[in-house]
This record gives sequence, structure tokens and C-alpha cells, in this order.
Amino acid sequence: MSLIVRRPGTYSLLVDGGRPQSLHAGIPYGGPADSTAWQLGNALVGNTEPSAMIALEIALQGPILEATARHSLVVMGAHFVVQHRQAGTPTSRMVRMGHVFTVEAGDEVTIQGIDTPTGLRAYICIAVGFKTQTSMLSNEPVKQGDTLDCPETPHKLPLRWVVPEPWKGTVPAGTARLTPGTHLTKKFKELLLETKFTIRPESNRMGLRLSSKAVWPSDGKELVSAPVVPGTLQLPGGGQPILLGVDAQTIGGYPRLGHVITADLDRVGQLRPGDTIRFTLVTLEEAEQLEQSRQQWLRSWLERIRWAG
Repeated sequence: MSLIVRRPGTYSLLVDGGRPQSLHAGIPYGGPADSTAWQLGNALVGNTEPSAMIALEIALQGPILEATARHSLVVMGAHFVVQHRQAGTPTSRMVRMGHVFTVEAGDEVTIQGIDTPTGLRAYICIAVGFKTQTSMLSNEPVKQGDTLDCPETPHKLPLRWVVPEPWKGTVPAGTARLTPGTHLTKKFKELLLETKFTIRPESNRMGLRLSSKAVWPSDGKELVSAPVVPGTLQLPGGGQPILLGVDAQTIGGYPRLGHVITADLDRVGQLRPGDTIRFTLVTLEEAEQLEQSRQQWLRSWLERIRWAG
């Protein structure tokens, strides 16, 4: 029982919930770049146990997958074009994002590119989850011809849908909120708040390299290494900031200008090269309240999905 990778897509890899308990050992947090989409997708196919919540994260251009058995799955996140072709038929039907659908042996799922001007990643979540041989997932993308193990779905799941992440509309697009970092001087603060940054092409899950017209003063000296986390905004010697992602290192020696609040990390995970971003500052108390509101919103949707099943 499996899905065979006929085309891997731009960057498709299996992700679990991450491992925050291992940061002290120098192991990156990992996990999904958009945790909200990952959680909603897993909920839609009935996955609640951590061992079942392993999903296939896709970016920009999705994969082509062929089923060898019956599987119920859903695609959640950025708006990709999803097509389902039943075995023995020449044409495909479109599948809406966030809709659970079932494939049979010989069926093919083709996920094309993103059909909206924003967004980067989505998650293919399958009932009972993908199975791996290790509890410590690497970030090695899947390859053409790979076999993704997953138990057969004994019966079709009900067709359900959810509006993907409407809470993102509560702040302006292209904006992320920061709590001040250790090295945010008055000069850096003024420059940071008036600058619009562009995401550079050499960005990935480890971090987003930012560029701007502003000249950031830097003496090029590194500091004594200190802990960093996903969302830390660093200023390396080159004078243009780096916004760390979910696969970032656990310590760093560059000045830390700020930290993206937890409530905005998923939005950062959906930024793609060429997108722009501005930063605003909030207090730690405000950051905690915003995350509590996000968690409350997410819990309410997870409850609706659970009761709909």
C-alpha cells in the first residue's frame, strides 16, 4: 500500500510535527513551515496521533503520485491546482483545496503549480499518515520513483472542506510582527520599521535572505554564538538581514534584531522569492495575546472538523 512518485515536484519532502525537545542537542526544530495548514489537513483525514501526522510538504510545483491501493487524502495550504485521474480514464477531474477525496489502485493525482499570486507551500495529508523507517525525519526531498508507504484506507472518508487560514486576513499582507531582539539599537529600529524587504531567490526552509535599498550599518564582526529559533531576524556581515526558518541552526553569532511572533510564523513560511515583507514591533505581552487568539481560532476549527466526521 503506497503512493509512487511519478514526478517529485519542485521541493517535496515528508514532515512531522518537529522536535522542539531536541534543540538543546543542536538538532533544528524542523516540522512544517506552515503548521496551521499541516494541522488542519491532518484533522480533515482523521489523523490525531503524532505518529499519523506525517505529511508531504510541497512547494511551488507539486508532484504526480500514483496509488497502489485505496487512500483518502487532502491538500491544504497555498492554492495549488489539484487533479485526480481514475485508472483507465483519459481525463482528470479538478479537486478543491481542502476537500477530502479518495483514490483507488491505479489512480493518479497530479498537483500542478499555485494558481494564486501568493503562497508557497501546501501539505498532502493522507488517512493514517505516511510511514517512515526513522523517527528523525531528514530534509531529503522525495525523488522520482520513490515509494511512499501508507496504510490502505479501509473505507472512503466523508467529503469535508474547510476555508484555509482565514485568520491571516487580520493583518496586512506582507507584514510580520516582531518582538525586539537583543541588538535592536535605536538606529536599527528606525531603519527596520521604514524598510520594505524583498525575499531573495537563495532562500529556503533554513531561512529567508532579505534585500532592500537601505544600507544597514555593520562592522562585519561576529558575536559569541547564542541560541536562535525559527523567526529570529539576524544581521550578518553583508548588511542584509536573514529571517530564520524551521530548519535553521540552533545557535548563531550574528546580531539579533528581533523575533517574528509565533502567530505570524506560518505566514512567513508561505513567502516565496520575489515577495516583499515589512516588519512592525509588538511587545511580548501582545505577542502572547495574539498567539492565544490564533490557538483559539485553530482549536475551534479542529473541533468543527472532528464533529463533522
